[in-house]
Amino acid sequence: MNKKKKIRNINISQIIKYYLPITGKISILHRITGILMVILIPIFLIFFQFILKNKKNFNKFIFLTHNIYIKIIFFFINEIFLYHIFSGFRYIIMDINLGIEKKSSKIFSYITIIISILLNFFLITNY
Repeated sequence: MNKKKKIRNINISQIIKYYLPITGKISILHRITGILMVILIPIFLIFFQFILKNKKNFNKFIFLTHNIYIKIIFFFINEIFLYHIFSGFRYIIMDINLGIEKKSSKIFSYITIIISILLNFFLITNY
């Protein structure tokens, strides 16, 4: 007898308790960072235009970057972009049939997170 597994929908309140492997979390986080990038890019362009308008605005921006809270904000914004880029590379590598096994996919997921965070620390500490 062939028993089929019963498929059931879960409630939104059950999502937090639902076990999801790291590869699934990486996939969801890649989508979230993609949405955040779509929202942040126009804001950055407007902000960049304001900075380049004159030297006074540029000097204000340089002064603000010495504030620790602004550096923390820049850290998270950089992390969004870097994580999305490296996660995208991971998906491109998976498209050519590398790292699609369960174990290697899990390793690639951790490598994606580690590389994006380390590169972000390197970028933040050097400016």
